Amino acid sequence: MVNQNNISPAVRSLQNEQGDRERRGTDGDLDKALEDTFPASDPVAVTSTTGPESFTGNARSHRRASTSSDIKGSIDGYMADIEGRIREKPLAAAAIVAAVAWLYGRTR
Repeated sequence: MVNQNNISPAVRSLQNEQGDRERRGTDGDLDKALEDTFPASDPVAVTSTTGPESFTGNARSHRRASTSSDIKGSIDGYMADIEGRIREKPLAAAAIVAAVAWLYGRTR
């Protein structure tokens, strides 16, 4: 048997991680998830994220449909914001446009 004092911290950490993994059983969960979705092209994850839909039920029924005036108003707001930033710093805006144009030209 190996003396615990002679084991390096890296080996001790690896042993702790392996013990945690065995206790949680995540390897089996991942294997099962892979088997269930085998022909799919996207990889699977053991964990899943939840959004507000999980708390409210069907999220589509609770959403308000956007009207064209709402969308136009938000676009007008964005355009006014961009125009204001260009007017504040015209040289910086011109430099950004020149850099984007140069990059675009290099990729074509």
